[in-house]
Amino acid sequence: MEHKLIANQALDHCSLLAMGAHVYHDMDESTDSHDDVFYWVHTSSNHWLEQVNRCVATGKVVILMTANLTLEELQLAMQAGARGYCADNIPLNEIIDLISAVEQGGIWIPGGMLGSLIALLSQHPAYSRVEEHMLPLSDREKQVVNEVLTGASNLTIANNLSITVRTVKDHMASIFKKLAVKDRVQLLLKLGQFR
Repeated sequence: MEHKLIANQALDHCSLLAMGAHVYHDMDESTDSHDDVFYWVHTSSNHWLEQVNRCVATGKVVILMTANLTLEELQLAMQAGARGYCADNIPLNEIIDLISAVEQGGIWIPGGMLGSLIALLSQHPAYSRVEEHMLPLSDREKQVVNEVLTGASNLTIANNLSITVRTVKDHMASIFKKLAVKDRVQLLLKLGQFR
């Protein structure tokens, strides 16, 4: 797998460079016919959104990198078809996890943004809860779910419910098992629907 980074600033701190990524200032400089190329577009690049759109339109896998993670950039990147969104100082081990997730057909969203994203989605006017999906859960598990849908972290849930973080994790494992989901996004989708 070849990696091409499109950026208009020096990214000496970027772990991606340790993987031998080639750096370009514009997508046009890096054109090729290979299918096994990851394009890492940095928001410092002129017209980064246009470059993401152009890459996606030609079937390229695009990851958007940024110096400052924001929900607005995340939304724009995902709407344009980017398969991942990350900080430009992402550690090498997370880059490897990101690449693996994307190669397996998934998308990558920074864990710290996931709670905010879940909260936004659960409050979206087109989202409605399907209460009967909560029936297998205990009252305490339902309380934990309600906290999760506000975007709360495990620590925040523990504080709000006066329990330990370990207990929150145990409840989450039980909830995931009972509802046959693997993560909080699947939980959101299992408990409701967008119309």
